[in-house]
Amino acid sequence: MNRTLTRAVLGLAAVLALAVAPALTATAASAATAWHGGGYTCTGGNIPAGTYTTVTVKGKCYMTDGLITVLQDLKVGKGALLDAGATLGDPKSGTPVVPATVDIRGNVFVGKGAVLVLGCSPNLLGICSGSATFDTIGGNLTAEGALADVLHNTDVRGNVTIQGGGGGVTCSPAPLWAEDKAIAATQTPQYTDIEDSFIGGNYTVTNVSTCWNGTLRDQIRGNTDFSGNTDADPDGMEILNNLVGGNMACSVSGKGGLLVRVGAEAHARMLPEPHVVPMEMGGRTMTAFVRISPEGYRTEAALRKWIQRGLDGVAARPAKTARGGDL
Repeated sequence: MNRTLTRAVLGLAAVLALAVAPALTATAASAATAWHGGGYTCTGGNIPAGTYTTVTVKGKCYMTDGLITVLQDLKVGKGALLDAGATLGDPKSGTPVVPATVDIRGNVFVGKGAVLVLGCSPNLLGICSGSATFDTIGGNLTAEGALADVLHNTDVRGNVTIQGGGGGVTCSPAPLWAEDKAIAATQTPQYTDIEDSFIGGNYTVTNVSTCWNGTLRDQIRGNTDFSGNTDADPDGMEILNNLVGGNMACSVSGKGGLLVRVGAEAHARMLPEPHVVPMEMGGRTMTAFVRISPEGYRTEAALRKWIQRGLDGVAARPAKTARGGDL
């Protein structure tokens, strides 16, 4: 073979290699993240890993493996169940509870009597140790009359609105919740809970009647309305260590009682009220906070009053910029 022909063959081989490589890469990528086309409706069982345009849940469905991407909206229909996360009723040993990671680019809607469980946090009583997920909702989460909404370690870029529902003022498991195959053995009661999550907009939980209702270690950019809720558990309303607008509004104290930011101007005015004492740290009085003994927020109305005062105290301060800039 002469030199000219050799150079021509080698040049053609190089061109073919460059042309084939992207195709092989695309094939490998498609094998890793399957494309499932347009709208997908689940009437029961596992939703396979891959990419979907939309997902509608009409039965008892689960997301248990790999990466699941929804390019637009996810809807959990009336009386349906989607378990893509972990609950207090999940087993604490064996296979990791939630190996799936869920990325929803649009909005999430949860219908009347439906259940949504999303995400797995390392703070969930050891259930998610070594298997925490980082799920995302690019738009809003809206639940109207849902039986249960449970989010852990989830980034919600828009608003979270949970209105009504909850299964009633009882700690007896509702049928749909009890039929979740992940928690059927423990018969843990249904509850509403958002933990270790980021909410880019407003956070609203109103008129929910359930066993237990929690908001723990969340970062909330917008306003918060947590009102009109009723729980069967005497300690069923837990609002701990949350940041509103980058500043702490209120927190349950390790020494007992509730810590509320009221601001320096309102501090002296509120101290004479019943069950209110100064907050001290390291021998120094914190003039922006007061400590409320449990007797001071036993009722829904009293707790709502102090939460609102905490939000007012935060509103009077300039909001802090989140580290790393806006999400």
